[in-house]
Amino acid sequence: MKINSAQRLGLVALLVLILLAGCQPAVTADGERNFYPLVDNEAKFIGQGLQVPNADPRWDWLLPDLHSTALASATHHAQPPDADAVRYLRSFTIHGDLGFVWGWQHQGVEIYLLYIFLGDNGYIKRVLHNTSGMTLDEVILITYFDHDFFAVNWQENWVLTGLDDAHDIEALGFLGQSVFGDGAHGFLFDGRIVTLNWVGVHPHGDAYQVCDSTHSQDECLPLPPSFRDMVEAAGLTEDDLQHPGNVFDLKIQFGADGRITQILGGRWRQHQADDSLRQLAVWPVSAEFLGAGSVPVDVDNDCAAGADRNI
Repeated sequence: MKINSAQRLGLVALLVLILLAGCQPAVTADGERNFYPLVDNEAKFIGQGLQVPNADPRWDWLLPDLHSTALASATHHAQPPDADAVRYLRSFTIHGDLGFVWGWQHQGVEIYLLYIFLGDNGYIKRVLHNTSGMTLDEVILITYFDHDFFAVNWQENWVLTGLDDAHDIEALGFLGQSVFGDGAHGFLFDGRIVTLNWVGVHPHGDAYQVCDSTHSQDECLPLPPSFRDMVEAAGLTEDDLQHPGNVFDLKIQFGADGRITQILGGRWRQHQADDSLRQLAVWPVSAEFLGAGSVPVDVDNDCAAGADRNI
C-alpha cells in the first residue's frame, strides 16, 4: 500500500507525539505533575481521576478584576445564567501557567468560563458546555490542552469555544494599561474592577489623580476622595505624597460614567537611593469583594514560566 505525502506527514506527527509523551516523566524535578504524558487527543484521561492543583493563594489579588469581567461576560453570553447566578469555582496552575474558572447553569447545562494566563505576556478565554458530566479538573485539562491535542480527533462530548466580547481582560504583565488612552472607553463598564500597576499619583486641584506612569501626567484619571482618607489612615501626609520616588499599585472600580468610584486595595512604595523599594502602606482587598484580604503581587517576578506559550 502506497502512503501519500499527507499520510506520511500525519504518521511523522503521531510518532513525534508518542516519543514526546514517552520521554516526559509523570512528575517534574520540582514535584509538579507533568500532564503531557497523561493527556491525549482521544481524551482517555476522562474518568481517570486526574486532579489539577490550585494556584498559590497570593493570586487571589486578581480575583476582583476577573470576577467583574466574568459576571459581565456571562450576563451578555448567548447562553446566560438561568437565575443570575455566576459562581467563582476555583483557581489552578498547570506547567507554570495560571487559570481561574467560573460557572453557571443554562437550561440544565453547566457552562464554564475559563481564563488562562500564559506567563505574563498572554492569555486565552474559553467557554465550555459540560454536556457529559465531566469533573471540573477534566474541564480544565480539556480547555488547557485543546490546542495541543483535541483539534486532531475532536470529541463531540462537549462544546468548547473562544470568547470574544467587549469585556476583555489583560495579560498579567500589562495590568491597567488598557485604562489609559483611546481604547479605554470600550474597555470600561459600570462595575469594572482594574488593577493599576506601577502608576503615579499627583495633586490635581484639591484632590489627586492617578497617571499611567510615575514620571508622566499626560494620561491621568481623578481619584475619589476616599484616597485621601486611605493616606491619612496609614499615618502618612501630603508631604509624603509629593516624594518623586513614589510608585503605587491600586485596585480601582469604575462607574457607568467611566470615572473611578472607589479604591478596593493597593500598595504604596518609594524608590530609595540604593534602588530598593521601601513599602509605606499596603491596603488589602476590601472585605465585600472576592479575594478579600489579598495584597498586590509582583507579577514580573512571580509569573514568567509560560511566557512563550502560544495556545
